[in-house]
Amino acid sequence: MALQHGRSERLTTLFIGGGGYTMPRLIEETYPGSDIEVIEIDPAVTEVAHDYLWLPRDTAIVTYNVDARMKMSELSDGVYDMIVGDAFNDFSVPYHLTTKEFNEGVKELLKPGGVFIVNIVDNLNTGRFLGAYVHTLSQTFTHIYVLRDDDLWENDPRSNVTYVVVGTDVAITSADLAGASEALGKPVPVSRFMPPAVFDRWFTGREK
Repeated sequence: MALQHGRSERLTTLFIGGGGYTMPRLIEETYPGSDIEVIEIDPAVTEVAHDYLWLPRDTAIVTYNVDARMKMSELSDGVYDMIVGDAFNDFSVPYHLTTKEFNEGVKELLKPGGVFIVNIVDNLNTGRFLGAYVHTLSQTFTHIYVLRDDDLWENDPRSNVTYVVVGTDVAITSADLAGASEALGKPVPVSRFMPPAVFDRWFTGREK
């Protein structure tokens, strides 16, 4: 967020999936004046956020209670600094939000230098979804990054971990993220990029 905020006079974000509205509210609080939109297919989820999770009724966050594919076709191209995919059916992302066609639609909505950020839950070594998703995303974006909140890339005892996958056409480094946060007086991000050597062994060596 800090990186994209530093690149734009007014941070413009789109969230696919509302959940508890945690990240949209964080942006609203941390970066006042940002444009924040949420596509949440289930209006009951939004109501729960209002009634039980302290999402104010007068929030500046704009919510669309429709299917993401339908709403995205109505949005203007080239306006978003950041689009975040945070839609889940239990642990899995709805299949129609994982296709090349969907990714191409996301890219059209992004500004030059914009980023597409997706949360994926999987097992790095035994799961097949994360690798398949990265493979599909790489057909749309020049640079793909996989991040997590620690460095246990090859010896993690947990069965499932939440990974953050980033697609962009502009290269990003951990130093870029740290520098952007420091410039705004924000904490240095705890996210760790998958090292290139690990990525090569895991991704390029996986079965296609």
